[in-house]
Amino acid sequence: MGLEKVNAYLMEYTGKHYTKPIDENDPMQKLAAEGKAARESINQLVKKIEHYFSGYTFFPCSTWINMNQVVNNHFWVQMKKVGYENCFSSIALAAKLVKGEVYFYIAVEIKVDSANRDELARHNKILNMEVEDSRLYYSEGNDIYFNLGQDKKRIKILLEEKQLKKARLQLDIEDAFNTDKQDTLLEEVVDGIQTLLPYYNAILPKHSKYNKYQEWVTICNPKKYDVIGAFKQLDVIEWKQSTNVEVGDVVYIYISAPYKEIKYKCKVTKVDLNEGVIDDSEFVLEGSSYTNYGR
Repeated sequence: MGLEKVNAYLMEYTGKHYTKPIDENDPMQKLAAEGKAARESINQLVKKIEHYFSGYTFFPCSTWINMNQVVNNHFWVQMKKVGYENCFSSIALAAKLVKGEVYFYIAVEIKVDSANRDELARHNKILNMEVEDSRLYYSEGNDIYFNLGQDKKRIKILLEEKQLKKARLQLDIEDAFNTDKQDTLLEEVVDGIQTLLPYYNAILPKHSKYNKYQEWVTICNPKKYDVIGAFKQLDVIEWKQSTNVEVGDVVYIYISAPYKEIKYKCKVTKVDLNEGVIDDSEFVLEGSSYTNYGR
């Protein structure tokens, strides 16, 4: 299930123009064969990932050249929540050549050329969410702005000045092409998707043709809030509100390391609270994110 072929192919052939082979000795024959093999290695990984994410549809990598018959500088796969297949936002898995190096990464992505202004604005609400995982950063597709860090204020300025069109939240999978690390690749990719899922779900439209109510995923850092202890003692919990949830919606709580799992499914009973009435102070371990939050 290695991705070595992906790295080698993008390094060797990116930007080359493909023409139909004249005979079996034509170099284009090798270009096509290695492109198909690289694409297949990406899709084999996707097939293994699918089993971990019921309720989501994966759109496998379909080609190795663009419409102009030029070898792309990337391979990519889209993952979308069932019922939201026509939305332009997705979780993307991609291998991309940037400044002479191939990255394999996962990102909350949107197809800018297809999305309208409202859809871009909804996608860019990802900037209203807290980013607590140090592995995450905002990025842009070209070489100049590939890594923009976590400075959301700067990203908003770049969007306002129209230097950027989208805020793409990205997580790199280190050593994805290292032959000695392939046994842990699947685990790292699944963990990366789980890390980004709350951000992706938060920017989806309010309703889909399948759901009367929206479903959300929120992250809890167990080093800052003892959510397990709170749920053992309390039947109703007040939670900081960073998205426009509504009464009746379902919120899944994903607990970060060392648990790394969605542990609780909750139903929203009240929203837009200015002050809390439930005393859960004994479960607050580090209060910067859990006191005086606002809504």
